[in-house]
Amino acid sequence: MERMLRIHQLIQNNEYPNRSKLAREFELCTRTVIHLPTDDD
Repeated sequence: MERMLRIHQLIQNNEYPNRSKLAREFELCTRTVIHLPTDDD
């Protein structure tokens, strides 16, 4: 949930993050960013 809130915050600040930026911020590999869990999972 914390990651999703951070992504939402970035988008609200007009900082549309790509996979590379998210991977660096969350200390993940770029492939993992694609599979971040959502509330639907």
